[in-house]
Amino acid sequence: MFPIKFSPEVSHALNNNYPVVAIESTIFAHGLPYPMNLECAQEINKIILDNGATPAIIILDSGFINIGCNNKLLKKITNNQNIVKVSTREISTTLVSNKCGATTVAGTIVCANAANINIMVTGGIGGIHSNFKHTHDMSTDLIELSRNKISVVCSGIKSILDIPKTLEYLETIGIPIIGFNTEKFPSFYSTDSGFLNTYNAKSFDEIALIIDNHKEIKGGVIITNPPPEKYSIDNEKIKKWTKRAIEEADNMNITGNKLTPYILKRLREISNNKTLKTNIELIYDNARIASNIAVSQMKILNNKD
Repeated sequence: MFPIKFSPEVSHALNNNYPVVAIESTIFAHGLPYPMNLECAQEINKIILDNGATPAIIILDSGFINIGCNNKLLKKITNNQNIVKVSTREISTTLVSNKCGATTVAGTIVCANAANINIMVTGGIGGIHSNFKHTHDMSTDLIELSRNKISVVCSGIKSILDIPKTLEYLETIGIPIIGFNTEKFPSFYSTDSGFLNTYNAKSFDEIALIIDNHKEIKGGVIITNPPPEKYSIDNEKIKKWTKRAIEEADNMNITGNKLTPYILKRLREISNNKTLKTNIELIYDNARIASNIAVSQMKILNNKD
């Protein structure tokens, strides 16, 4: 068993069968600049509470997995350059070294599963990189989705990735992609990637029922929610900007877990911070969606009792 510390709020919620939503923390440590990242974390906590669930930002620190974090720990990961980016393989080493780490989608899935939380929220999930045939670079997010019964609310796959190849892989491993009031599969900054979700759900209760039925099958569920229309960016613009950022990264030999943060940073710069605003607004909306689904899930559980 992992060494886990639950915040008093999360402990109370889990012990009383109240809905809990896990939150990826690399968004705050590596995805957004300070102090915007701290403000974003605090606002996400508030949104989840306002919608009837308990927020559980997951952070590794001093040999423990923290499920739910106070402001002191949030300030530590949002204003520190030496925060470990924790995917699956880094969990054990970060715990043993007593370092402070922020979880990726994969790391959050593993830690949430260990804490008996079955739904999490993020911006966009990882996938297969565009240069896969040369690098074999594929996100661990996909592997952990295949291993764990966790539902991930997101705005699709990060636009810097190979979306069709990623969708093919998700089909292969049997992960349903449920759109919330949309048939179109979003591409993080854009409402329409040119591809479709596997199902268009019309309500939170319908999504909760799908998740409940999928429990009989190995693996998780992806729920996609497009960025708010007001902040959506044209997909062709994103493709153009992304191509430029990837070429720059290649020229500087930026690879591995440093590649995505670099490209996201360059997209912010190239777009005059338009992508930054979209990123923040979509995660707020995703937090609202995840909270309402968690509440619907709890209704199903209570009705079974």
